[in-house]
Amino acid sequence: MRPSFKLVRDRYRSSPEVYDLLEVLESRAELFAAVNDPGTIEHILPESSGDDWEEEFPVGIQDRNVNRIGNLTLLEAGLNREVGNASYDDKVGVYRRSRYALTRTVVETAPQEWTPALLEKRQRELAARAVHIWRSDFA
Repeated sequence: MRPSFKLVRDRYRSSPEVYDLLEVLESRAELFAAVNDPGTIEHILPESSGDDWEEEFPVGIQDRNVNRIGNLTLLEAGLNREVGNASYDDKVGVYRRSRYALTRTVVETAPQEWTPALLEKRQRELAARAVHIWRSDFA
């Protein structure tokens, strides 16, 4: 039986577990590099998105997806301030410059657009990786 993994409630900011999860996933990434600029949680689909996001993510879909682990990544604080609530096109170039492998893979997975289907795909991939990392064999 395949294990299930459910993460990220609306109030994830009040607990450090999401940040810790992203850090562990990053540390296990093949291209891990030490980062001098401390990471911050970046919302690929911004928490306060503009009109340029509404075509792919209508308001109801935004609300359900903005805080899912598949929509979150680590980004250096300076780069996070730079992207803010920008369009995905604008974020891609910044993500490519990130020293976090987890963030650079967003661009590999979605080089041109960020859609609910791609978010869901990334959600499943990160959940599977997390289950693998924290898997316990019970007798």
